[in-house]
Amino acid sequence: MILPTQQSRILEHLHQGQTLEAQALLSEMRPETAADQATCSALQAKIYLYNSAYMKALSCLEIALNFNPSDLDILCDLALCHFQLGLMAAFDETLQRTTQILKNEMPSLSTQKSLDHAIFLAKLHEERTQLDEASELLRFLSKKQLSVTQEQVLRIQLLRLAVEKRDVKTATTLYPLVLRNSDHNLNFEIEREHVLLLADAFLFGFKQAEERFSYIIGKDLSRADREFFLSEMCEIAILANQSAFLKKNSPSLQNENEYEKSQATLIAAFVRGDEAPALSVIRLEKNLSNTSLLRLLRQALILFPQAPDHSLWSLRYRFHCLQIASKELRAIFLSALNSTTAKIILDAESKQVAYEGKENALQSPLFWRLVTVFKDNKNEASLDEVIQVVYDEIPNEQHFDRLRIAISRLNTQLRTSHGIESLFKVTKSKVTLLLPMERSAS
Repeated sequence: MILPTQQSRILEHLHQGQTLEAQALLSEMRPETAADQATCSALQAKIYLYNSAYMKALSCLEIALNFNPSDLDILCDLALCHFQLGLMAAFDETLQRTTQILKNEMPSLSTQKSLDHAIFLAKLHEERTQLDEASELLRFLSKKQLSVTQEQVLRIQLLRLAVEKRDVKTATTLYPLVLRNSDHNLNFEIEREHVLLLADAFLFGFKQAEERFSYIIGKDLSRADREFFLSEMCEIAILANQSAFLKKNSPSLQNENEYEKSQATLIAAFVRGDEAPALSVIRLEKNLSNTSLLRLLRQALILFPQAPDHSLWSLRYRFHCLQIASKELRAIFLSALNSTTAKIILDAESKQVAYEGKENALQSPLFWRLVTVFKDNKNEASLDEVIQVVYDEIPNEQHFDRLRIAISRLNTQLRTSHGIESLFKVTKSKVTLLLPMERSAS
C-alpha cells in the first residue's frame, strides 16, 4: 500500500524543484493494487510535468484517470498537459469538466484545496480569455472561511483579473491591500510581485512599473523567473511605446517557451532595425493559448506597423479578438488595432500611394478627389458632401448608385494594385474611410 506520507515526501521534493530526489523515492515504491498503480502513475506524471515532458505525463495521467476519473488533482494536471501540448479542443473539454467537478465538490473540500484548485483553473480560464468564468470560480471561494494568508492569495488573483478587465475601481481598491500584506514564501512573493507589476503599469504608468521591475530583478530569482519578468516588462514597454527600454533589456533568444521565444525574436529584429521577422501564425495558433497569441500579435503589430505581413496579422488578430466571450476584454484587445493599423501615405503631386512599405502610382481621379474630403483625421463624410466634391453637382437620388458602384470598383483597384483590402465604405447617408491616411511632406 502506498502511504500518504510517501506521497507527501515526493510532492515536497517537487515543490523544491528536486525532481531527481522525487524520482528516486517513487522508484522505491512497490504498488500492490490498482489504486497503488494509479497513485504512482499520477505522481510520475507530476515529475514529468516538472521536467516539461508533457507527452510522457499525458500517458501516465490517462492510466491514473482510468481508476480515478473525477480526481481533481489528476484532472488539473491533465488540463495543464493538454494546454502545454497545444491540444486546445481537449484542453477546453478537460477545463470545463474539471471546473464543474470543482464547483460540485467545493462544499466538501478543505479550504486550501478549494483555493488551490480554483486559482489554478481560473488562470487556465484566463488563458482562454474566459475572464467571466475565472471570476465566477473565484467567487465560489467566498463561501469558505479563509485565513488571513488565504484571503491575501485570493486578493492577488482578483487584482490580476481587475487589471485584465481594465477595471480601475476594483484595481484601485485591491492594490493597497495586496501591497500592504506580504508573505515570505518565494512562490507567493513572485505571484504577488507579478500582479503588482501589471497593476503599476495599469494604474500609474510605465515609470512606476519600471521601478518595480528593477526591484524584482534585484532579488535572487531563478533564470526562468527572471526571463518571465523581463518578458512581461518588455510587453509593458511595447504597449507604452518605450523603445529605449527594449534596447537596454532585450530578452534572450534561447528561451524554450514558445511565447517568450517569439517575443524575443520580434524585439531583436526591432532593436537591430531589421525588417519584421516571419511569424507562422498557423503554428502559433496551434501552440499558444488565445491570450498568449493575442498578446504576441499585438506586440508584432505595434513594433512593425509597416511590415509586409501587417494585413495578415491584423486579420488574424481581429478574428481571434472576436472569439473572446467577455465584451470588456474583446474591446480592450480590439482597441489596439486603432493604434497599430498601417497608414496610407499619399503624395498628391506625384500621384503616389504607399501602404505597408510598398509605393505605387495610382491614376484615379475619383481617388484623389475623395481623399480631399478626409482631412485633419476626418474619417466620415456625408453622402451629399462627397457627391458635391466628386461630381461637382447638386446631389440627387441617382448619385447614390453611381457613387456606390464607382467606390466598389475603386476598392477593387486598390486591393489589386496596393494590397489594401478595403478603404472606403458607402452607406445611404455617409462615406467612411476605413484606414488612416497621411499626406507626404513633399
